[in-house]
Amino acid sequence: MAVLGYARVSTADQHLEGQRAELIDAGCEEVFADVVSGAQQSRPGLDASLERLEPGYVVTVVRLDRLGRSMMHTLTLIARFRDDGVGFRSLRDGIDADTAAGRLMIGLLASIAEYERELIRERTTAGLRAARAAGRRGGRPRAMTPERVDQLRRMLERGLTPPEIGKLLGVSRSTAYEYVRQVRALDDTSGGDQLETSRGS
Repeated sequence: MAVLGYARVSTADQHLEGQRAELIDAGCEEVFADVVSGAQQSRPGLDASLERLEPGYVVTVVRLDRLGRSMMHTLTLIARFRDDGVGFRSLRDGIDADTAAGRLMIGLLASIAEYERELIRERTTAGLRAARAAGRRGGRPRAMTPERVDQLRRMLERGLTPPEIGKLLGVSRSTAYEYVRQVRALDDTSGGDQLETSRGS
């Protein structure tokens, strides 16, 4: 049985050494790592670790939030591990997917994540109905507002895809992708307070 570790920090100012040492102490034979923010798509270290996996391997992280871009992404990865015959452990959370208690915890987290997604859908739908009742139509606004940026960040953190976001906001798929691109661009820069203006309708 091979035990692979995965570590992640959000900025270059943070250090991976602590996570590496903890993972090695837990029996990891090799540790893959990334220095990326939670919302970023590109994870070379994670991708490399996934390519190495075989049935019987175990993926270990220090904390659950180190694994995926969002809770939904993390749960999707854990489900993939299970389907591929790969174990999973989160050291500080005390989660071991090979135990009944670990599977129960993962199931509870999945239920909570799905509940939060449904809550976002309901709130967004209610907001669109209220806006239409007030005479406004869903569509592509001319500019992104700070409130819209915060709303999009919450949706991305919950694992919603651009098409799902577009449906909830009442905008086209292309507009939803553009919104997501802008939010990720803001998150990737330290001073991203300026929002791009969306042209057209």
